[in-house]
Amino acid sequence: MGTKNQNDSSVANGHEARRRIAARDPLNDPYRIVERYVGTSRDGLGRLVTFDVWEADYRITIFSDPDHAFVYDNYVQGNKCGQAWVFDTADVRYKKIELKQKVGQSLKCL
Repeated sequence: MGTKNQNDSSVANGHEARRRIAARDPLNDPYRIVERYVGTSRDGLGRLVTFDVWEADYRITIFSDPDHAFVYDNYVQGNKCGQAWVFDTADVRYKKIELKQKVGQSLKCL
């Protein structure tokens, strides 16, 4: 989700936050994308919907910043502690975790 405003596309610095911003764009709404195909044959509809929804997913993926122009400064570096968002596959959601360093037998923030 990043460390900056998750709803502002000019500063959001997390891949997931940027994906969610792009997903809210009406151009990427799958219902809007497929509505024009109501009278199309079943096979034609399948091909058209697959292509158009794939294009929306591509736009969302590009906006999520895979090249890290916006996504940066999200992980603790050096001898510090902090937090990170990690996807929990068991709960199928992101969870914020605490990051600490192991010093000897204990976890500490330096």
